[in-house]
Order: sequence, then C-alpha cells, then structure tokens
Amino acid sequence: MAVQAPLTADTPPSPWLTVARAVVLLTASISVLLTAFAWPSVRSSVHDVPIAVAGPAAAVEQVSTALDQRLPGGFEITEVADTAAAERLIRDREVYGAIDVSSGIPRVIMASAAGTAVAQTLNSVATALGQAQAQGAGPRRSPSATSSPCRPTTRAAPAWPPDPFPWSWPVCSPRCC
Repeated sequence: MAVQAPLTADTPPSPWLTVARAVVLLTASISVLLTAFAWPSVRSSVHDVPIAVAGPAAAVEQVSTALDQRLPGGFEITEVADTAAAERLIRDREVYGAIDVSSGIPRVIMASAAGTAVAQTLNSVATALGQAQAQGAGPRRSPSATSSPCRPTTRAAPAWPPDPFPWSWPVCSPRCC
C-alpha cells in the first residue's frame, strides 16, 4: 500500500489570488488618480476676477448688478467712465478685461495674457448681456443693437512676448460674428 505524504503548510498560494489583489489595487489607484484630476475641472469657477465696466453710470450699474446675479463673487468690478480709461486699466494690468457698454452694445476688451478661462467667461457674459438687450431687457441706445447681440472682442494689452499669431486679432466670440 502506498503512503501518501500529508499536505504541508509550505504550499505556495494560488497565483490567481495574487492577480486578483493586483487588479483591485490598480483599479483603486486609477480611480483615485482620475478623481484627483477631474475634480478641479468640475468644481472650478471664477472668483474675484478684476474687471472694469465702462459706460454711462446707469448702464454700468445695470451691468454690475447683472454680473453679481449671474456669478456672485466672481468679479471685482471697477467702474470707469469711458473706453479709454478701461483700456488704460488693462494696459496697467490692474484689471484682466473690461465690458464696454458706452455704445449701448456690450463689447469685451481684454488683455491677451489674462488667460482663456477669463476670456471665455467675459465673452459669455457679454453675449448674455447683449442678448438680454436685444430681447428688450435693457435700454437700446444704438440701432445696431437689434442686428447683433454683441460686438467683437478686442485686445487692449497683448501678451508678452508678442503674440506669435498676430493675424488672430481682433478676437471675436463665435456667437457674435
């Protein structure tokens, strides 16, 4: 009769257990990394972005109120009387951009170096303000206000070093042109 050797505790664990542990560990690690990179882009917004609003006092007050309602705490607004003063503030880097309502149609003026997030936010705000005016929510001071909701964006202070694509000036919002 053959005697069978008893099983000892020295037998190595199954390789499938090691594979399962590696899969679980990698899945958890990748989930944490994806969450860490995706979370800021989902939760980001503008906070205290310095901008100027140029135009008559009544229009400036109306735009300032609309901005505070649309993005509370998003902008630090400096009120100026005319376009030249707004452009001067942009060139001096005191504000990132300006919304000019002196002609009755919101126009965005911005520094190229302010960044794409600020540019997109200002363009969307100006477009919304222009559409609100075109629908009669605001005073119309220009006959062209009904034909176009907003005017093209212009750059007041170019980026430094100079923009390698100067033919892209003036910048224009896709909804405006």
